[in-house]
Amino acid sequence: MCSAPKIEAPAVQRIGSSASDAAVREGELERRLRRTRSGSAADILTSPLGLVGDAMGGA
Repeated sequence: MCSAPKIEAPAVQRIGSSASDAAVREGELERRLRRTRSGSAADILTSPLGLVGDAMGGA
């Protein structure tokens, strides 16, 4: 019985690209938005009220 020949997959080439000004601005904006969101979530979870309502979403 013949076995299938072993063929190695070629290595993936990574092609670097220079960051454009638009990409850099977009990345900085995304970073600021993530920080804002995480800060807001922490404020809600650590506030005296916490999450208002029960687990079913009622008030």
